[in-house]
Amino acid sequence: MNKIISIILSFLLLSIGFTTVTTIAESSTILLNSKNKIYVGGSGPGNYTSIQTAINDVSPGGTVYVYNGTYYEHHIIIEKKICLLGENKSSTIINVVGKHQGIQIYYDEVFVKGFTIRNNSYAFDWWCNSLLEVNKSKNVRIEDNIFINDYVNPLKDNYICGICLLQSRGCILRNNSFYGCSLVIFYFDHFDTEDSGLRYFIHDVDTSNTVNGKPVYYYKNCENVIVPSNAGQVIFININNSKISGYKGFNTALNIQLIHSNDNIIENIKINNSLSGIWLHYSNYNTFTNISVNSTACSLFLWQSKYNTFQNNILPSITLEQHSDHNVFIKNHIPSGRNFKFSLQLETSDFNVFKCNNIYGRNFIVGMITKENKSVQLWDSHFTIWDKNYWGDCLREKNKYVTKYFPKIIVGLHRGIYVRFPKINFPSIINFDWHPAIEPYEI
Repeated sequence: MNKIISIILSFLLLSIGFTTVTTIAESSTILLNSKNKIYVGGSGPGNYTSIQTAINDVSPGGTVYVYNGTYYEHHIIIEKKICLLGENKSSTIINVVGKHQGIQIYYDEVFVKGFTIRNNSYAFDWWCNSLLEVNKSKNVRIEDNIFINDYVNPLKDNYICGICLLQSRGCILRNNSFYGCSLVIFYFDHFDTEDSGLRYFIHDVDTSNTVNGKPVYYYKNCENVIVPSNAGQVIFININNSKISGYKGFNTALNIQLIHSNDNIIENIKINNSLSGIWLHYSNYNTFTNISVNSTACSLFLWQSKYNTFQNNILPSITLEQHSDHNVFIKNHIPSGRNFKFSLQLETSDFNVFKCNNIYGRNFIVGMITKENKSVQLWDSHFTIWDKNYWGDCLREKNKYVTKYFPKIIVGLHRGIYVRFPKINFPSIINFDWHPAIEPYEI
């Protein structure tokens, strides 16, 4: 009798496990086999001509099947559990016509497969410019798609997200190809504790996904990783004591992303023609050396990241935000980035050290009226140490044999008393580099 009971219990446990796996990993198969199908394009009677209209009319759990063709649509909204299926990923094309979003998903367990999505543009922030956005949703599966950034506007940054996983959980990405764009994972955590947002970065992303023909290396919850040098993009989620070396990235949105990752070495990196180079989020005690970033809007972005060391790098337009404290910058070349108005921005970040760097930009304050291309933009940040930096602003370069006798003045501003028209900012603190270098350092 006991043996029979054991067999029955084992069978029940296996059944429960199988049901769980089927619910999450094979929900797309259930949708694909659904009898509730609506067709877009093709020559069938009653077929829809608009993808959005078909999505609006399909019942939850149904499938919208899109025949080959080019569909000029943007801000395609999915707010129910459906399967959106293209006939062939190379010839079923969604042209976003230069707008900022393509497909936006706001529901759990949606499945999208078989499309080329292309031609959107950049506006404001990275996560606002995705060809496909998953927003506050779980277990969304995105499979076998092509994402192409080919919108051309010489007056704006042209590098955008292919897929943005925004405040979402447990998404599955398989066999997606990114060209001129990449994957971005983001979470708004202004009011949360340090660890509360980590779950929003845990997804299932394997190397079948590629950026410009090279694999996406997405690692989570492990140590002692050595990333292959053939990476198209590198994403660390809760990774410690690991190394990224020899990475070469170009023509994309975001190249290297460290989330809740500590004590790592990032070295010998080259990044060109991208929206952003390296992004740290709650990542501490990492070391960055011999990194060269060119033609990016922002080469380095730190959010709530502390005690990191940067030495002997070329990093245009660095931003430290939201208590990115106690970071050290030594012997770096820091010019202004593409289309950005500063070389170095600190916002609510304290106790950082800048020593023996080349920091470029025009003279940034004249009578408290802000000027373009500031060398440093300092907002509500205190106790910064500036020591022996070379300041390549216009005033000091043109009069270096006079200004060498004077310290470099860095004026910190307070966002709470900022007047937009005219652009007048009121100082909150004044910093000094008491021994600025006369000539730039060789880096």
